[in-house]
Amino acid sequence: MDGHDRPVLTALDRLEEPPSLLELRAAVDALLPRVDLPEILQEVAGWTGFLTEFTHISDGRADPPATPPQPPRHRPAAKPAMH
Repeated sequence: MDGHDRPVLTALDRLEEPPSLLELRAAVDALLPRVDLPEILQEVAGWTGFLTEFTHISDGRADPPATPPQPPRHRPAAKPAMH
């Protein structure tokens, strides 16, 4: 703590990413489908029912979603689309 009340953190030097890491990242990225965050949330809601844990801010009731979640589709793991 060097005589300070709080830890002193210093920045680390940036390391170059090796070409093999860049190639691996690109290969993994190409394998994963592009999906939007709302689609992921709806799919997870279908698995878990987590939407029932939310309450409406105006009346405090937990209303079910207007559209019932669809059963999960069998597909590769999803990742959020980067915009």
